Amino acid sequence: MNETEPITETQVPHLYRIELPTPFPVGNVNCYLAEGKPLTLIDCGPDSFEPAYRKLTAAFEALGYDLGELGRIVITHHHADHSGMAGRLAAETGAEIWTHEYNVPWLDRDGDLWGRRTRFMTALWRQGGVPEQVIERMLMVFEWVRQFYSRRCEVTHFLQEGDTIPLGGTVWKALYLPGHTVGMICPYQPEWRVLLSGDHLLKHITSNALIEGHDARTPDERRKPLLQYIEQLKRTAGMGIRLALTGHGEPIENVGDLIAERLEFYRQRADEILSAFEDGPHTLYEVTMRLFPHVPEPETFMAISEVLGHFDLLESEGRLRRELRDGVAYWHKIPEA
Repeated sequence: MNETEPITETQVPHLYRIELPTPFPVGNVNCYLAEGKPLTLIDCGPDSFEPAYRKLTAAFEALGYDLGELGRIVITHHHADHSGMAGRLAAETGAEIWTHEYNVPWLDRDGDLWGRRTRFMTALWRQGGVPEQVIERMLMVFEWVRQFYSRRCEVTHFLQEGDTIPLGGTVWKALYLPGHTVGMICPYQPEWRVLLSGDHLLKHITSNALIEGHDARTPDERRKPLLQYIEQLKRTAGMGIRLALTGHGEPIENVGDLIAERLEFYRQRADEILSAFEDGPHTLYEVTMRLFPHVPEPETFMAISEVLGHFDLLESEGRLRRELRDGVAYWHKIPEA
């Protein structure tokens, strides 16, 4: 094994971390190869990005396998850095695809998925007071990201909460942990208390609970992902997890402490956002620009997602309320009793 081979041994028998490059600001993505039958890859890197494919094939060879021996791919969530190469790998190897049903539209290349997403997001952003030129640039970023999703592939096995996943000679359980995405599914080994956390937990990055709209017709029907995410963080904190093998960066050994830090971060951010309303009502875009005045253009969508998630949190706590004026939502601080 030479220095260009992206393989790291984990603390789990017959499980290896394979770090693949991506074209995204988040940097490299961690995939995991579980030995045994079937040889299984958990997450797979982006499509249409040859450095990732070359690194993956080099890792297989370094571990003594041919890529054609791959029998199964488990997808934690639909984001392109985790699922993009699934179609290519399935076509080349015949590997099965296992994931949650909410990830299917992204993998089977649902013909109108991107159209529905564009229509929903555009309506949401306009309701949030986002200028048209900013909307156009965000849609351009969406189109750029779209190229890194795979060719069409069929999901052969749907994973739900509690389903078993044989990996590396032992049995793991599927945990359904929505928040970062609605389809987040994470393998968990209860005897070892090890979680393959995808982007549910990351050591040095606070996972963003991103707006998703492909299953909603209007902004008022959208899911509230930060509320889901906080609920699942609290659930995860109570499980006594010893080790989280993450989708990016280093593993996490102090899982409970890290989750406590994340929950405190959300509390502090909510208070910071609430203070923006001391001078009166504001739109989503106004508050986003106040908090993130120099946000890089490719990350505008993530900034808006973060602020809207905290609006949802503050509204659920009775501290903010929304008022529609000519199709634009203005948020008001509710005075304390």
